[in-house]
Amino acid sequence: MSIEAKTEHARQLDTNLERRDGVILRSSKHARVSKVERATKIIQGLESEGVSLEKLLKEIKSPGYAHMKEADMRILAETARTSFDNMLNVVGYQKKWTPEQRQRAERAMNARLFDPEYKKAFSFWEQMTEAAVIYNQRKQRHFRINQRRISLK
Repeated sequence: MSIEAKTEHARQLDTNLERRDGVILRSSKHARVSKVERATKIIQGLESEGVSLEKLLKEIKSPGYAHMKEADMRILAETARTSFDNMLNVVGYQKKWTPEQRQRAERAMNARLFDPEYKKAFSFWEQMTEAAVIYNQRKQRHFRINQRRISLK
C-alpha cells in the first residue's frame, strides 16, 4: 500500500478535504525525501567500496610492487571478501541454494582464494575482484536509477 493510500485511510474521517489532501501530500513528500536520503547513503557506501576494490585490483595486477602498507592491503582484501560473500548470497538466492549448498560454495571459493600455489590464488583473486567491481558498479547504477525515480514522483 502506498504512503498516500495509508495516509488517506488514516484520515478518512476528516471531512475537511483540503486539510486531508495537504496531509497526504506532506506525508508523501516526507516519505520520498527519506527514501532519497537512504539511497544516497547506500550509493556513498557503494562508491567507497568501489574505490577500495579498484585499489585492490591495481595491487593485484602489479604483484611484487608495494604501493601501500600491509595493514591497508588487509583492509582492502577484507572489503573484497565482503563483496565476494555478497555475490555468493545473490547467486544462492537466485539459485535457491540450501544453507549447505551456500557453505559448500563458500568453501570452494576460499579453497581457490587461498590455494597454496601462489599464482593460482593470485589469478583467482584478480578474477573475483574484477567480478566484484562489475557487481558494485551495477548496484550503484540500480540505486541511482531508483533514486531518480523516487525524486521524480
